[in-house]
Amino acid sequence: MADQDLLDLSKPIALMLVAVLHFIRDDEDPRAIVNTLIDALEPGSWSSPRTPPSSE
Repeated sequence: MADQDLLDLSKPIALMLVAVLHFIRDDEDPRAIVNTLIDALEPGSWSSPRTPPSSE
């Protein structure tokens, strides 16, 4: 089954970046990466860029 059979990207979807952002270094500009992904979403989509709580 191809990816296009699973998701219809012309409709709203959820983008969940759970436990992903902490792998992106500051010099890789994580904010710009997230903005690029969110800007590509259809209106009505939902995004959840989350990282685990800091242990500090």
